[in-house]
Amino acid sequence: MAQVIEREFGVRYHPRWVGCILREMGWSPQKPERRARERDEQAIQT
Repeated sequence: MAQVIEREFGVRYHPRWVGCILREMGWSPQKPERRARERDEQAIQT
């Protein structure tokens, strides 16, 4: 994230500080949804 901010806006932040800034703005990390590998998509749709 720190690299993207620097590239897009020309502002440098330490990577650890970026997390603090985003939390203050009300953002939180997105986590992938957990799913079973055996999951049967067709059975779920019906």
